[in-house]
Amino acid sequence: MYSVIRFTSDEQLLRDDIKKLGENINKLIPDSYDGFHRGGSGFSSSVSKVDNWDNHKAEIFEFLSKIESLLSDACAKNIDITLDVAIHPEDVGNSILKSYFFNRQFLKLLATYKIELEVSLYCYGVEKELGTEAAGSK
Repeated sequence: MYSVIRFTSDEQLLRDDIKKLGENINKLIPDSYDGFHRGGSGFSSSVSKVDNWDNHKAEIFEFLSKIESLLSDACAKNIDITLDVAIHPEDVGNSILKSYFFNRQFLKLLATYKIELEVSLYCYGVEKELGTEAAGSK
């Protein structure tokens, strides 16, 4: 499991605000911001790498809570904020079904600051488990 938070905008006028946001995040959580990504529309910060879902979620909540005052400003300036939770096959193991619960408090924090939630499921190797036809290739 790996989660990042992205701060982006297609508006050129917001680039300085996004850069300042990153610098301010570094003051609260050192080494979270190291410049814009290649596309130049913003940056990402690593939030959690913990494999246990409950601990992972707790780290995300802690990170967001530490920068809450900055989230308010970013939201007011219409900077796009996305929390991307990446789940890899090794996180699921051999389970046929795995659920990842987001409680009300967690979702309320995301909604308050208009943070979009993206869950990325990496399914490499699935064709070995399910067969190539089940994985979508024939």
